[in-house]
Amino acid sequence: MSETKEHPRVVPYRYNVVAGSEEDAKKGSEGQVDIQIGKIDALPPSRAFLYIAACTGNLAAFTCGITLGWTSPVLPKLQDLSLSPLSEVVSVSDAGWIGSLLPLGASLGPFIVGAAADKIGRKKTLLLGNIPFIVGFLLNIMATNVYYLLVSRFICGVSVGLTFTVLPMYTGEIAEDEVRGTLGTYLQLFTVIGLLFSFVLGPYIPVTLFNAACIVVPSIFLVAFFFFIPESPSFLLSVGETDAAEQALMKLRNRSAPSEVREELQAMLVEVNKSLDSKGSFMDIFKSKGLLKAYLLSNGLLVFQQVSGINVVLFFAQTIFQDAGVAMKPELCTIMIGVVQVVFTGLTSGLIDKQGKRLLLMLSAVGMTVAQGGLAYYFYLKDSDSDVSAFTWLPIACLIGYIITFCLGFGPIPWAVMGEMFPANVKSVASMTTGATCWFLAFLLTKYFSAVVGLIGKAGSFGLFGGCCALAFAFVYKFLPETKGKSLQEIQDMLSGKSGNPIFCLIINSGQKMATDERNFRSIYYEKVGFKSVEEKKSLEILLKEKSLDRGKLGQFCLRFTVPHSYRSLLWKLLLGVLPMQVNCHSFVMSQRKQEYNDLLHTLQVLRMIEEKTAKFKVFLAMWQIKTNDLTFDVSVLYDKNSSASSFVAIVKSLIHFFDDDADIFWIANKFYDNVVNMKGDIPRLIEVTHNLLEKEDPEFYKTLKSNAVLDNLPLAKWFDCCFAGIFNDNCIIRIWDKICGGSYKILAYLVTFSLTTLRHRIIKMTDVASITQCIKNIPEDTADNIVNKTIDMWQHNGSPLTVHDKPKPT
Repeated sequence: MSETKEHPRVVPYRYNVVAGSEEDAKKGSEGQVDIQIGKIDALPPSRAFLYIAACTGNLAAFTCGITLGWTSPVLPKLQDLSLSPLSEVVSVSDAGWIGSLLPLGASLGPFIVGAAADKIGRKKTLLLGNIPFIVGFLLNIMATNVYYLLVSRFICGVSVGLTFTVLPMYTGEIAEDEVRGTLGTYLQLFTVIGLLFSFVLGPYIPVTLFNAACIVVPSIFLVAFFFFIPESPSFLLSVGETDAAEQALMKLRNRSAPSEVREELQAMLVEVNKSLDSKGSFMDIFKSKGLLKAYLLSNGLLVFQQVSGINVVLFFAQTIFQDAGVAMKPELCTIMIGVVQVVFTGLTSGLIDKQGKRLLLMLSAVGMTVAQGGLAYYFYLKDSDSDVSAFTWLPIACLIGYIITFCLGFGPIPWAVMGEMFPANVKSVASMTTGATCWFLAFLLTKYFSAVVGLIGKAGSFGLFGGCCALAFAFVYKFLPETKGKSLQEIQDMLSGKSGNPIFCLIINSGQKMATDERNFRSIYYEKVGFKSVEEKKSLEILLKEKSLDRGKLGQFCLRFTVPHSYRSLLWKLLLGVLPMQVNCHSFVMSQRKQEYNDLLHTLQVLRMIEEKTAKFKVFLAMWQIKTNDLTFDVSVLYDKNSSASSFVAIVKSLIHFFDDDADIFWIANKFYDNVVNMKGDIPRLIEVTHNLLEKEDPEFYKTLKSNAVLDNLPLAKWFDCCFAGIFNDNCIIRIWDKICGGSYKILAYLVTFSLTTLRHRIIKMTDVASITQCIKNIPEDTADNIVNKTIDMWQHNGSPLTVHDKPKPT
């Protein structure tokens, strides 16, 4: 039985045509035309495994939540000899240490992460960091006196600090940009689920049985995370395990072929190499404006998270309800708090990538201020012997309101922000010190909360927390930028004072801006053929339909966009002067160009300088020499690297890859190199600009290149003379040449800068120019494409893309 081959589904699409276009002649009576477009866009890959990996990793956060909530149901039992497994009841002082030793241990956990996460990896660090939880709960089971519990709480605290530091790193590195915010909130979500586990189970079963139940989740985590979840691809790349990184990324992205993740993997590799080359210490944070800002923002958010009073509320929830004289059983109140935490933290996971972190944090701060103010007012009335029987609902409402607003912002978001603020080269050390600061502050608050209450009362304490929440609002409003939907690199650029690539609109004759890409079916189709939007294609078509073309507007189009291959030959010929701007002259002028080309070719044949097997570039060189009155029979000019002939040949060889028509190649090469010759006077200034850019982009690398004289010996003048032809990947350099044809020669300085900095870890070991040149020539196409993207982005930001003649200017 033969199989029937399934053809792509054909989808009809109806759209209005542009007046005067080819479709205009074919349109029906309704002014519309039907087109048939094959199905060209596959369904996006499922993110199911990415979410599974994040959830499995966050079982460690679940265990942290169990540990954090452990004191709420257990401490009241330890103070009742009939319910306590210990030989005597714990004192008030011991109870304070049981509550506070966990955050004290957590303040030390991040320092272990700093040494382990970069050496053995994020995955192994999380696995090893989970073992103290199991040991701690076993100590609780065996406890006969309070010292068992004190040791248990401390080592569990170490694991909590370790987990809260390395888990955001792992999640941030495996996440895609579009869902990084959502996955970042899983830390808090699973933590509050763990808290609810303690609140629901702890009050109703014996302490020993409760501790046995607490061992289950960390045990499941150890097995599932070890056997089924991959290591962070970024870490694997940092230790040279490229194949393993590729397999890990394929698994996380649910891809079946390496080619499907190669672009993302290459981008990761570029960033990892850059980070490794500039491996930072703690003091390096204070040498960079962007890193210092990231450090202050991360610390500020976590400090305000703690001084909002969250750990006091969680550790002493039952005690607060008892002191408030609430009629409802205290354990039911804490369960209610736990349920609210889970529901609203889960809600935040869905909101964070839609509403952004900044708005949610400000709403959170306002809500917490009101809630803490309500608690302060209630305890003020109670402590002043006022009748509060009509207000017994107030502490419940305030605590629930506090938990809701905390979970909407200051609960999950500070940890997510910490995971995305720092580049890989300082992420470990920055996360280590930030996490330690957070947990040490939590220790001080939980240990000395009772002492503060003794001095200023509960009303004063909650009033102080409310004031801190108000300051948190001001901090976020004034200093925190929005990072929604931004990649890790974009966040770093923003913190360093670099804006993203501006979105320019090309102004056409009517003075109207190009409409925003509607991302409809045609948009997807045009992307396949080189346009980023339907409107981009329409704008170019309109520009080319004028009887007398506008060189300035065509140049601006080249500067703004990547020129589609189908239009590149025509646009370049117009901008370089091969064709005039008068459309009605194109046929005549091009016929004359081809006739002259044939005459030159015939001349060479008569002189017997070429034959049928002569390489094309040699033919074009000889024809160019005739035109420039520089014809020679000496072929050694081809091998003189400093001759203009060698630059012309390099350009011709690249153009042969771009275009098919020999006459077009010859005339474009002629005019392109004529433009380069006209720019030669700017080369010294362009070299100076390159030095300035390199020093600004990577000062240490620049100093190294200057100190060993490598930079001064690089043949920059020659590279600029041939516009990197024969030096850089041909398939990628064409996008740089679009900008040169548009009028910007300065972009070459940016290309040099990013080529050198991307290859920094290799070049820094080289001392001879030939090796560096060969290193640049051997750049893989994916890496070269990333370099070109960075070059264009930075050039458009710092250059003058609105000016057609963008000659180098002082920087």
